[in-house]
Amino acid sequence: QRRMNKLQVFYPVEGELVPVSFLISGRTEPGRVVTAGTVSAVAGQDGIFSLPFHAENPFYDLTLTDGVSEQLLRFVCDTDPRKRYNFFIDDNVFFLTEIARKQYKSVFESFYLDFLRTLHRKYGFKVTLNMFYDNAHDPEHFNTSELDTRYRSEFEDNADWLRLAFHAYSEFPGAPYGKVYPEKLPEHHRIVTDEIRRFAGEKTLIEPVLLHFHDIASDASRKYIADAGMRCFTPSMERHWLPLFEKLGRKITAQYNYQFNQLELQLLFMVNLHPEEKLLAMLEDAYREQDRNFLLVGTHEQYSYPFYSNYIPEHFQRMESVVRSLTDHGYESVYFTETLLK
Repeated sequence: QRRMNKLQVFYPVEGELVPVSFLISGRTEPGRVVTAGTVSAVAGQDGIFSLPFHAENPFYDLTLTDGVSEQLLRFVCDTDPRKRYNFFIDDNVFFLTEIARKQYKSVFESFYLDFLRTLHRKYGFKVTLNMFYDNAHDPEHFNTSELDTRYRSEFEDNADWLRLAFHAYSEFPGAPYGKVYPEKLPEHHRIVTDEIRRFAGEKTLIEPVLLHFHDIASDASRKYIADAGMRCFTPSMERHWLPLFEKLGRKITAQYNYQFNQLELQLLFMVNLHPEEKLLAMLEDAYREQDRNFLLVGTHEQYSYPFYSNYIPEHFQRMESVVRSLTDHGYESVYFTETLLK
């Protein structure tokens, strides 16, 4: 809640992403007429008011007044009526190691990319592969500079559904841009994105919706990557969304950060963290949420590989079950970085 004299607004809060049509709610003195733009409502005996609002643009700075005090209300609107989901896969470098070492004629000789292509053909699936430069699990420390450009045209031919994005320089150390060396992010971002352009082409490159271990401690680094085109940003649940829930007493799934001009999104789940039944149950809960027209889900590459110590044999099955459920419930696969708040 935010206060100015007796006028309080409960919904939406600063920067909250709201649907096209919604109610602005709050409290003032009983009987006062509350006005926002061209709409008004009379506060009830308990002082509660609800103002209907219909958005035509993504961004609003709206002055709310009860005739005695006023408050500037800043919020953003999801003007796209479609149900959409964004699917990403973190920590990618194993499939490039495999392709380079085995000298495949096609990138889809990789069982991993072949499976993702199958999901695309069956469900219209689109995916972002968040990339490492260095393979920390490889004894010889493969890095993407070892992959030549012979596959670039094939990557670009599939760039309508298969995109590559920066994630971090390497899997280790953990929390690189939150704790270890946040000032390194611009350098690492340039290394990884230059490599993607080289071996996969400009059309394949996209900015991510989250980074390795989520957070960025340096404001300068976060501004750098926002300016580079990272329009959506996914903070960690523990450090951002749970404290916000405790403060407001209700869930917020997206909030615009005006400092960095990024839409902050809540991640629904990582496929590798839950059994299939739990994943489908979490999706069903999300479908029942009012106005939940966009969902962000992801997983990690390494759980698909039998040599990985924590390999999940049913990882592909979990992924397909999630994508099938989303498709069956009318959700379209999109890239949020290119579509939200457009």
